[in-house]
Amino acid sequence: MDFNTYLSRMRDLVNEYEALIDRLKLAKGKATSGDTALLKSIIPYLDKLAIKTEKIFQEYDTYKNMKENGLATKYLITYYSYLQLVSIPYTIDILNDIEKILAKNNSEELVMEIDALIGKYRKLTA
Repeated sequence: MDFNTYLSRMRDLVNEYEALIDRLKLAKGKATSGDTALLKSIIPYLDKLAIKTEKIFQEYDTYKNMKENGLATKYLITYYSYLQLVSIPYTIDILNDIEKILAKNNSEELVMEIDALIGKYRKLTA
């Protein structure tokens, strides 16, 4: 894959997290009232996004030191940093909040699924 394709994938990943965070906040609000339908529909996507993120992150070191791409390399580093420092930690925070709500509502199966997802996302920022 060439640098520009990788940069585009990283940018798209940032956008995916922004959309996910919006959906998770909505799912959190609905879960508070006992409605977990939206959350259940998001869980498979969360799992796929964690895998996708891991694959993209594995190639990061290959591209971040490409001096010939100049300013574009700085964008790449910014996207990566944003995901590592903002998007993924915020996703984890929202999932933790949802997990607490589900525990109060005795939704044991969903609590276990969310807990597993939290573990996957924590590994991405380690």
